[in-house]
Amino acid sequence: MNVIVVTRSGLSLDSNEGTKNERETGFVRFIAATEMSFYEGVKLADTFFVCCSQNAENMGFVNKNFIAQLKPGVLIVNVARGGMVNYDDVYDGLLSGAVGGLGTDVFSPEPFPLDAPILSHQNVIATPHIAGVTEVSYRNMAQKVAENVERIMLGEAPVDAVNDVAAFRR
Repeated sequence: MNVIVVTRSGLSLDSNEGTKNERETGFVRFIAATEMSFYEGVKLADTFFVCCSQNAENMGFVNKNFIAQLKPGVLIVNVARGGMVNYDDVYDGLLSGAVGGLGTDVFSPEPFPLDAPILSHQNVIATPHIAGVTEVSYRNMAQKVAENVERIMLGEAPVDAVNDVAAFRR
């Protein structure tokens, strides 16, 4: 199986530099193609994961035009935001065979209409925005929060902060 990673800023899988970097791990070959265009990369994908932030520029980018550029029978997994995917177009793709399946935990709008035809398609797995919620994930979140509260009370920066924590540096 090939895992093709195409990023805007490039990706290094090892310390090697270059435009194409490959690494084999068991039966999976990871390919980081830093100069491959996004659309060149998606044409090769058996599964397309939507995992990026949503903004005005990419709302509904998984639509009929985008699907037409994908490999026939592609699996689409949306773990980003519901607005990234035009679910009517994906449903049409499921009916035509252009899309082989959909996995999603996010919808637009939320709550998503329960009578939407896409929800009854046999090749769709849909969860109500809770796929990452498990007993283990809650335990890990609680532990991380407790550790960060303790760090802040000691004047230390919290772990895994997504904003500037310069105020905690001494």
